[in-house]
Amino acid sequence: MQPDARDPDGRLHARERREDLEILTREVRLSRGREDQKEGKDVHVDQWIEGLSVTVRGNMDEKIQFAYKVYDNLKTNKLKREQIFPTMRGCLIQLQNDENPDEAVKDLIDLLLKKLDVDRDGSISEEDFKTAVKERNPLLLECLGPVFPDRHARWVFLNTFTDRLGSY
Repeated sequence: MQPDARDPDGRLHARERREDLEILTREVRLSRGREDQKEGKDVHVDQWIEGLSVTVRGNMDEKIQFAYKVYDNLKTNKLKREQIFPTMRGCLIQLQNDENPDEAVKDLIDLLLKKLDVDRDGSISEEDFKTAVKERNPLLLECLGPVFPDRHARWVFLNTFTDRLGSY
């Protein structure tokens, strides 16, 4: 939905609300789907509510924990270079024909490991991730890929289902 797509009186259309809710649902499904690969792709109601709560109104600690669970798709509690590579593989465009794109991704992963691996043990623990995001740069929260819906989708969802949004 476009930010200007409103009636002259400022109301949102039901179709646009549905589209934004579908965006939030897709984000939660992707997040939890990665976490529960062994249990199938279905998202249980309690998981959907928890994921929606964290993505829409969660504090920074809850978002850090949620994002780390999404990134740790093997449930090892350690993010290693080999685990990060497949998720980062298509993120760079090839600018020069003589450069190997896999090498550029490996260089990017090396830079991320330098930022995120606080204790320098070669892997990123949840504590490393939390320290890096809170003390170094909050933008590192989604440095390994998108986890949360954009601010506009969150605002539309909250505006649709919350009375007096922003008045408290």
